[in-house]
Order: sequence, then structure tokens, then C-alpha cells
Amino acid sequence: AVCRPAECCGRTDTFDEVPHEDLVGRWVSARGKMHVIGAGVIHWGTGGSTTLSQRGRRGNSDTEYYTDFGDRRYSASLSSEGQLVWTDGDVWTRAPDLH
Repeated sequence: AVCRPAECCGRTDTFDEVPHEDLVGRWVSARGKMHVIGAGVIHWGTGGSTTLSQRGRRGNSDTEYYTDFGDRRYSASLSSEGQLVWTDGDVWTRAPDLH
């Protein structure tokens, strides 16, 4: 964890560098690009990679995932349908297994 509540001036947010393992795998964006999420990283279908982190509230199932790409921070949440919904309007769906 990057930040613990006691170290954050009483805030209840917790920060973890490595997102939940349920995100690991191949994802397809609404624009049809394939991206791969690994342990704490997004490998972009357009090339390159960025760090993927998560932030959540203690005792709350709401978790926000975020990455810095260029000079912007993008965040996403996992919908009840299992999609990653990004703040820029993009929606990623888990890619089907190849087997």
C-alpha cells in the first residue's frame, strides 16, 4: 500500500499499487483496441505501458482504478456487468478466452 489511513491525515482512502487480480487479462475497448492488464500495469494496444493503481474506501466495495497517460489521469470503475468504465467515456469488456 502506498498510503495508509493513519498516514493520510485521517482520510479513509486506501491506496494500493497493484489492482485486484480479477482485472488481470485481456480487455477490448469500445473502440476495438485490445489492451492487457497485468499486475499493476496496462499494456496498451497502441504500444507502451502505464502503471495501474487502485483506490478504495475501507469497508466499501467501491474501488477506483487509475492510470496516468501522458499528462492526464484516467480513472475507471468496475461495473456490475464486469466492464471497466473509464472517465473519458470508454468502456472495456473482458476479451474472450482463446481456448
